[in-house]
Amino acid sequence: MNLLDTGSGGIGLSGWQWASKRVAGTLSFVLLICFSYSAAAVPIFQITDLGVLDGDYRSQARGINIHGQVVGSSSTSTGNRSRAFVWDPLTGTMTNLGALSGVDRYGRSFSRANAINDVGQIVGSSTQCGENASYCGSTAVLWQNDTILDIGPFPSSRVQATDINNLGQVVGQWGDGNIFEMFYWRPDTGIVDPGDVPWPPKDISFGLDGERARGINDHGQVVGVLQGEYPDKKGFVWDQNSGFTPIGYDLGPGRRIEARDINNLGQIVGFNSDGYSGQGFIMIDGLMVEIGELSGGWSGSGPSSINDAGQVVGGSFLWDQYLGLLDLNDLISPLDPLYGSTTILNAFDINNYGQIVGVADFGGVRRGFLATPVPVPEPGTLALFGIGLLGMGLSRRRKKLSQVA
Repeated sequence: MNLLDTGSGGIGLSGWQWASKRVAGTLSFVLLICFSYSAAAVPIFQITDLGVLDGDYRSQARGINIHGQVVGSSSTSTGNRSRAFVWDPLTGTMTNLGALSGVDRYGRSFSRANAINDVGQIVGSSTQCGENASYCGSTAVLWQNDTILDIGPFPSSRVQATDINNLGQVVGQWGDGNIFEMFYWRPDTGIVDPGDVPWPPKDISFGLDGERARGINDHGQVVGVLQGEYPDKKGFVWDQNSGFTPIGYDLGPGRRIEARDINNLGQIVGFNSDGYSGQGFIMIDGLMVEIGELSGGWSGSGPSSINDAGQVVGGSFLWDQYLGLLDLNDLISPLDPLYGSTTILNAFDINNYGQIVGVADFGGVRRGFLATPVPVPEPGTLALFGIGLLGMGLSRRRKKLSQVA
């Protein structure tokens, strides 16, 4: 019998096409995982659409802790409102964290959560304004024990807390216009003066316009960006004992070096560019190592977070020292119901279990996502599963065609 002949009860060409489409992702998944056992295991992820708060249209997830609690912001389609949220993995629900006080004369109110530690303390920013104010400034806030705390005051109406460690120490920046200064806040002493930035070598043209803090580890080491005369940016690492240590001055003027995050081993990730193209980097023991790029380059704005295992995320990519740079969209499990309809756009944070959060496109709408590594079966079991799925698909197709006949 000619299997391409549908007139004899066989499986027609459309049947083969159907079967191929149905299991192609699974068989590719099988081959990927089986191959990975010859080296380091390639992670495979299940995607969770975190949704939005009631009445909102889009969201973004900015931080995740070891317990899988996720924070970020949810906003309307018009952008006249943004609300900080925390998402609970046990209930799968998103809770509005609230803001400080008031809305401006246009009815706008904003709050945003940027990071959460393993204790459940959350930091970010919130508008604070009087009734019918024409302009509402923002201040750094800490959410804990169902309350919101303004950790100021600051000599500025534009303040943001960017990160918090497990000791409750908070970093961020305050300023006006394009000039900002880093702040470091401790629960026992309040705001600590970070001190002066050391003046750069004379052979480098770099006028300092301020500094922005991006991340802090559990040792109190802070990383961020020193803003100089455009387009110069240089990174820094800071702690209370040593003060500021610049990163990237030796690369000369015109380079834009941004230190984005630091883990508890002191490994730093960031971005090195000339303003047009660049490379992500990881710095280990003072040595800056490029971590490569895919054919499309870094999407988003480069590396944004590193966990204690040395895994780096940023854009739509994941990097580690054994596997190199991987596109997260190639690592979504084909068994996931969201497979094929979800595109990861920007990954902002990764915890020590390898869970990743950020922004993804879900059928044309951008919402926060959680990517959770799934257990990888043994290669033999996985191969049998793929063959079984193929057989089931063909069997069901045969049965359906025979019923039609």
